Amino acid sequence: MAITKEFAKGEVLYQRGEESTSVFILKTGSAILQSDAGSLQLQAGDVLGLFDVMLQRPYSADAHVRSDIKAIILTKQEVQSLQDGGLVYKIIQTSLKRVDADMPGRWS
Repeated sequence: MAITKEFAKGEVLYQRGEESTSVFILKTGSAILQSDAGSLQLQAGDVLGLFDVMLQRPYSADAHVRSDIKAIILTKQEVQSLQDGGLVYKIIQTSLKRVDADMPGRWS
């Protein structure tokens, strides 16, 4: 079951190369993703880690908290449980693979 957790400015949500274990949905605050493709500022409503979890690969960027955040955290297993719905999960996964192929390393 998804949990809500608070993180302080400067905390690391995850680092590039680590096994992707969770998806973070920002409820408040801001974060930054840093990868070889550059950096991306994220704020409330944005999602971190979805590409990597759904594509079953290690995190492809570093995610740091820019200002105190409150985030909903979904585990890899919770995201993969969407697979029980089969078709919806496969459609999303296929779409993410296409987007990632066009801009590798841009998403995390």
